[in-house]
Amino acid sequence: MPENKKNKLRRRLIITGRILIVFFLILFFGSEMLIEGLVSNEIKKQINNAPSSLYTLQTGKVKLKFLSGGVEIENITLQPNDSALNLLSENKVPSLLTLKVDNFELNGFKILRLLRKNDIDIRTLAISNINLELYKSADYIENDTTKKVKIGDIFTEHFQEAIIQKMKIMNFEVRSFNAHDTLKPEFELDSLSLTFDDILINQKTLQKHIPVAFSNMNINSGDLTLNTLEYYKIATSDISLTLADSTLHINGFRLIPRYTREAFNQKQQYNTDWFNIVTPVIRVNKIHFAEWIQEGVLHLNSIEIEGPEIIIYRDKNLPDAPFKHKPLLASLLHKIEKAIRIDSMFIKDGSIQYEELIKNGKQPGKIVFKPFSITATNITNHDSVIAKNEILNVSFTGNLMEKTRLEADLNIDLSGNSDYFKVKGSLGPFQASVLNPVVEKMMFVSIESGDIQNTDFVFYANDDVSQGQLFMQYDDLKVKVLSEEDHEKARAALSFAANNIIRNKNLKTDRKFLVGQINFDRDKNKGIVNYIWNSVKSGLISIVAPVASRDNKAEKRKRSGKIK
Repeated sequence: MPENKKNKLRRRLIITGRILIVFFLILFFGSEMLIEGLVSNEIKKQINNAPSSLYTLQTGKVKLKFLSGGVEIENITLQPNDSALNLLSENKVPSLLTLKVDNFELNGFKILRLLRKNDIDIRTLAISNINLELYKSADYIENDTTKKVKIGDIFTEHFQEAIIQKMKIMNFEVRSFNAHDTLKPEFELDSLSLTFDDILINQKTLQKHIPVAFSNMNINSGDLTLNTLEYYKIATSDISLTLADSTLHINGFRLIPRYTREAFNQKQQYNTDWFNIVTPVIRVNKIHFAEWIQEGVLHLNSIEIEGPEIIIYRDKNLPDAPFKHKPLLASLLHKIEKAIRIDSMFIKDGSIQYEELIKNGKQPGKIVFKPFSITATNITNHDSVIAKNEILNVSFTGNLMEKTRLEADLNIDLSGNSDYFKVKGSLGPFQASVLNPVVEKMMFVSIESGDIQNTDFVFYANDDVSQGQLFMQYDDLKVKVLSEEDHEKARAALSFAANNIIRNKNLKTDRKFLVGQINFDRDKNKGIVNYIWNSVKSGLISIVAPVASRDNKAEKRKRSGKIK
């Protein structure tokens, strides 16, 4: 073949090839645009753009990556309409929300299956930059005609099933407001992230209380703030929950007072404890979700609280509150409507400081336990658990005034209705003067000397009375009575009288050795800590100042007997 004919053929083949390439490119991109339109229409057909008469759902452009099975939807918004906002302002609906999602991206999306069967099958779903704001009506009263918006309302009747192998939600911010005060959120949750595995949504799951089925879940959050309490704010630095091992981690928990001690008391009608609590780590191990959902029992294997720092203050210049019976621990548990079962709870390496300003006092008395630890087992109100083990055990260990070790065990009977319990404890050796930060400010007495060698006590109690014994050996106890106006000045005559009333020693080698008698009628307006302390104090007084406790002995002896 002549050379010029070969060149002409070559040029024709090149031109033909180029035309075919252009044709296939047009066909490919044209079909992708066509499929993108079909997918967009199918998604919009399955999702209700008006999930209730209160809201409007809008979506931005749907971008399709046909070869990789990717779909991206931008700028999704769910907003209440004008009529809904009017209903909220008139307290005719309980709450409304606004939801904004910047990016909604699917990968491994089986597009042809969606077009053929209306099923959604996705390898991964990533949702990012979400802002949820909830507006609640504080004055709304619920009635039977209230229509509640359900998750299922988001989907139309065309929706069949959605399978998602993995879903990631990133940078999710949540805020909750009182509808009448939208400047300051009551609740804030920053930088929440969630991961779900093997999600299934279909018409069957949508009918359930939890409308989504999944095999595993991980939750992590940034700062959380709760502003709904009148006198306190609750905050955490981060929270994480893993469904695989059912463990909840809370870091940086804080109960933050809104007011100083003085400002707090100015707002109170009666003397009330003021709290400030910081806890670096809280772990809830093995939450039994299946038991919770199926039987309504909140069952936790254990709660671990590490390093809590607790400060409590009470100003007794304010009057006591009117009488209100305060139940003890067993009754408190039984008052909880839901069944709970906490196998064990551990509080480790904590510190607690209690300060009390007595009436007309100038400075508060202070008692400190640092460090302290608490172990509790069998915390429950569940009848079937109590039938197998009726005793709640609480063990406390702590260094009193950071000096001497106090150990105490409480055994609480959960089976009856008398709040029966037993307390057994011991206090190590210490110099009595370490108690001066308490007794000088609250009793106007200063301990000049006193060698406390050992203290042991055991008593039984119910909701009415406590009875038991206290063993204490001490030597060289001497006090001075202080002036109420000037705590630096001693009152010589009263100090002389006090030292003649008290017994300056109580040793087993002494024939006058006394065993303290614990006998205390409970003040039912106060809690269990006050009850335990006053029971122990009755035993101490019967040893150190038996004359002071003699007046009540005859009457108490009449009531003595075994506590049931």
